[in-house]
Amino acid sequence: MENKIIEKLSLHLIKNHNLLLDDEELESIISTVDHSATHSENIGYFTQRLEFSDKEKAFHDKWLEINEPKRGFNHGHGCLQDLFFDTKGKCLVEITKRDREIVATVIQWLGSNIGFNFLEETLKEAGYKIEID
Repeated sequence: MENKIIEKLSLHLIKNHNLLLDDEELESIISTVDHSATHSENIGYFTQRLEFSDKEKAFHDKWLEINEPKRGFNHGHGCLQDLFFDTKGKCLVEITKRDREIVATVIQWLGSNIGFNFLEETLKEAGYKIEID
């Protein structure tokens, strides 16, 4: 499948832009586009709440930030997907759009009153305390 995409992209670039790229360059382009598409899926189900809750928005925004695909950082796929690579760089589980939405919903929930209380109580049991500036 990927070879067909590379061939099609290569023909398009040559025909329409007089641009010739090698397979490695084409794979890099495809990977970048693929990572950008999956990054936009790291959004939960209740984003309308972000308008009214600064804490939920903070958790949502930080989750998007750490899931930004970054070449050369860990495995380059963003935090969630990178959790599922073994020490040899093999992807053990491919994270789906649904997986991303569910995890993003839970992360956003941590900024809700109930979710934040969960964090405070759990951290207290572990010997930590959340202090507000």
